[in-house]
Amino acid sequence: MSRFSVSILLVVVAGIGAFIYMKGFRNNGPKAPVTPMEIQTERMVRSEALNLSWSKTGFRNKFGQAIESKKFPGPLCDFYFADSFEFQGLVEEFPEYDEILNEGTAGVRHWEVNPEVVRVSKDGVTGTVAYSDLSLYGSLLENVDYFKYAKLKVNLPVPQWQDPELMHQWKVSMKFVAKAQMKNGRLANVKGFNEVVWELDPEDFDERDPDEQTWRVISWKVKSLKITETDGWLFEEVLDELVPDKGSLELARQSIHEGVVRNWLQGIQDGEPFPKPYPSWQVAAGEIHPTVAVVDLDQDGWDDFYLQERQGRNLFFHNNGDGTFNEIAKELGLDFDGFTSSAAFADLDNDGDLDAFLGGSLRRCLFLENVNGKFVDRSNDWITNEDLPFHVSAVNVVDYNGDGLGDIYISTYAARYVQQALGSLRGLYKKKKGLKAQTALKPFLKPEDWAHLDKRLHEAAENSEMHTKRPGPPNVMLTNLGNGKFEVAQDAQNLRIFYNSFQATWSDFDNDGDPDMYVANDFAPNFMFRNEGNGVFTDVTAEMQVADIGFGMGVSFGDYDNDGLQDLYVANMFSKAARRVTSFFTVGRVNYDNELLQGQGIDPVIEMLGRGNSLFHNDGAGNYWEKVSDVGKDLHSVETAGWSWGPQFADFNNDGWLDIYAPAGYYTAPKDKKRDVDL
Repeated sequence: MSRFSVSILLVVVAGIGAFIYMKGFRNNGPKAPVTPMEIQTERMVRSEALNLSWSKTGFRNKFGQAIESKKFPGPLCDFYFADSFEFQGLVEEFPEYDEILNEGTAGVRHWEVNPEVVRVSKDGVTGTVAYSDLSLYGSLLENVDYFKYAKLKVNLPVPQWQDPELMHQWKVSMKFVAKAQMKNGRLANVKGFNEVVWELDPEDFDERDPDEQTWRVISWKVKSLKITETDGWLFEEVLDELVPDKGSLELARQSIHEGVVRNWLQGIQDGEPFPKPYPSWQVAAGEIHPTVAVVDLDQDGWDDFYLQERQGRNLFFHNNGDGTFNEIAKELGLDFDGFTSSAAFADLDNDGDLDAFLGGSLRRCLFLENVNGKFVDRSNDWITNEDLPFHVSAVNVVDYNGDGLGDIYISTYAARYVQQALGSLRGLYKKKKGLKAQTALKPFLKPEDWAHLDKRLHEAAENSEMHTKRPGPPNVMLTNLGNGKFEVAQDAQNLRIFYNSFQATWSDFDNDGDPDMYVANDFAPNFMFRNEGNGVFTDVTAEMQVADIGFGMGVSFGDYDNDGLQDLYVANMFSKAARRVTSFFTVGRVNYDNELLQGQGIDPVIEMLGRGNSLFHNDGAGNYWEKVSDVGKDLHSVETAGWSWGPQFADFNNDGWLDIYAPAGYYTAPKDKKRDVDL
């Protein structure tokens, strides 16, 4: 990978806004671009600067406000339409439901796009349609009682200069999203897409500063509009009702890490540094995060849940069967203090009750035996303690060898330690700090594992694959020997991958009777292993073409199309900024200028890193698994799930079809706290 490729990745991930709004660029102007790559970079920067300016200044807010007023276009946004513009709208009739969902409690309406393209004029004379007669979403607005919110924002496909040499016309996809109360009493989720061409007003013109430019619509074409109406939301937040004890509720809602961050920042402000709770603590928690496990521990038919904390004691909430929960972790012996990264409940000793295995981050894992409803630590009895790893991200209980005993596969993750070690090996730190960073993982690994990882760290430091093949601690398979004894697996050695794995999941995807595995790795390709039986696994990643894009943050198997075969959904990083930026430098993408660049560009791997989640279809023939979520395909929407973590298939509305829940790791910050960077 070239240095240019790496720099583009850093721009995308760290925030392109800082690059665009450098003081020298805005005030003095950069040196005039000369080389083809400089010219193309100028086009990218100008496009991003415009998008960033619109976000910062609230340029598009007037459109949402006009829709909320139920007049669009209207007085609130008239200024942003040219005196004459091209227009393609919707068929005016309010459509009937064309999909009925959730046994009739919800329905979907799709509008037809009017094939006629007309010319709209504000003077009412020169165009086919007078501006005063135009109502873009008329039949929708007539049936809305009120909007809870309405927004129009730049979305995918990526923006495109219509005149790359001048950069005075900008075509964008504008996504219309809204929540509304309909006049029929139902709640509605609104989604639509519009292709809009903007033109720079020559009378209000500043070539370099988008904040001082005026852009107006010269073409507006509606591409789609649909609403999903429901009698009520499918989910609502009810924790306050479920935990009657106020003290337990406070513990369930608190974030000790957030409190420490607050104290740490206050200490900086006051000039009195706040001590870190542990040496590797950072403001961004990263891989050390809280998790939850759902289990019917006492097998009374009601699900309980166990909350594991990165700081503070773990909490176990017992389901009383009446819509309430009691916190009883201390009574059960499960109130471990911090650094628990995952938990799995299973009958590990085959005595008929559920034991527990806890993954540890900055401490070793724990084996816990269920003894008459109380948990007893058997870590030193059931296994050699040194075989229990640190830096665990996820655990799976699975009978991989078909002997009827639950084995344990442990995924490990230490990307931040590895990043610092690689930085040290590249000479980015002073000698003392650098040596400490290089060997920070050594105390957490067996000598032979550290020797192997150290070798790979030195190899990685000599190339540019830090973001695509970053090494990490090994994953571990523990074989259940029976009678409460475990050992590191002597077979299945190729499952000991030395990358940073966020999650592995198991399923019999080839329907041969044994569990196969897929593991999602961050900063490295993912892996699919087919179980051949007798502890033998074959790496079929390349054969099935499911390595995916290198930011693996979770994975779930599920038969989404009900054909009897397990399909695959993989979580990655979705970044609109990455899509926009790489479109200028990737051969074949919409903004790539082949005549100018003549094949120059970035490594295709970089272009893949911000694509988002992936859905792969299993055809059952043993051939490659088709990625059915690519741009332009019907299922593309499942890719755009933010910076996703740990998605899951489940039939949430009990209609016989699997749905997807995809949590995202980032959120919309309050206006007074957010950064002017759109990732």
